[in-house]
Amino acid sequence: MVSRFPLKVREKTGTDDGQHVFHTIKTALSSSFMVMVMDPSGNVIEVNDKFVQLFQYTSTELRKLWFLNSGYHADSFWQELLTTLGQGEQWIGDLCLRTKHGEFIWVNATIIPFEQSTGPLANYLIVLQNVSDRKAMEKWRHLACHHDLTNLPNRRMFHLSCASYLERARRQRSKLAVFYVDVNHFKKINDAHGHSVGDLLLQEVAHRFQHHPSTMNRVFHFGGDEFVILIEFDDDLLDFSEAIQTIFARPFRVGEHCLDMSVSLGGSIFPDHSADIAELLKFADSAMFAAKREGGTCIRMYSKPMKGLREP
Repeated sequence: MVSRFPLKVREKTGTDDGQHVFHTIKTALSSSFMVMVMDPSGNVIEVNDKFVQLFQYTSTELRKLWFLNSGYHADSFWQELLTTLGQGEQWIGDLCLRTKHGEFIWVNATIIPFEQSTGPLANYLIVLQNVSDRKAMEKWRHLACHHDLTNLPNRRMFHLSCASYLERARRQRSKLAVFYVDVNHFKKINDAHGHSVGDLLLQEVAHRFQHHPSTMNRVFHFGGDEFVILIEFDDDLLDFSEAIQTIFARPFRVGEHCLDMSVSLGGSIFPDHSADIAELLKFADSAMFAAKREGGTCIRMYSKPMKGLREP
């Protein structure tokens, strides 16, 4: 999370008022937060006791702010931060920093530029709050709701999301299609080229799904080569069908291999087939196996004769 605000705190030239305000703010914040003072060249002038306790650096040891760089953030991230500060704006965001002994610490940072009334920048006041526990909780929540291979939302997230999808469809009196997707001949790919190639292939399939406008933020990875897609629509699924064809039109380049892949899809519709999400999933699953029995590379919508159909 990064925020930018056009805040500039100016010091009055020729008086001690600016320095007094600066030190008053710094002292007030020091009782609750880690505080650093840095000059425009990036030299660390001062750190408070709370900073020393967590990062193990004293102000004499920590000559440059970049000593804390963990390598987590891309160069472009730091460049944006420096651009913001160069414009005299306050920067607020989360940073992954490194302690003196190599431990990674997540902090929420507020960097405030103090300017002299004549224009030149005086110093930066940097206020840090340890948010590692929050970041760890966010990470575990993410892992609990996303597939560890493809990073797509998983079965758990699907069920958590369905309530809002169904409620919106009821409110707008629209339809919701649930599609079960199976990558054709995936087992043969695993057997012929190994599971590492199979994993890379699934990652590329997930990447294409997630970056196509018709499936973006609507696809879930249930496990193995099975994906589920939720589509809100009126009466026509032609655009979705064309999107699937586009996604799998190009070969998948996985390492040294160039693989032509296809999928079998089975769909069910709310409210036509059911108003219960578990039942809609079962119907879509049966329709998907009907598509596979017809040779795959097609989309089949559920009908009653398909009920309970499974792969032989």
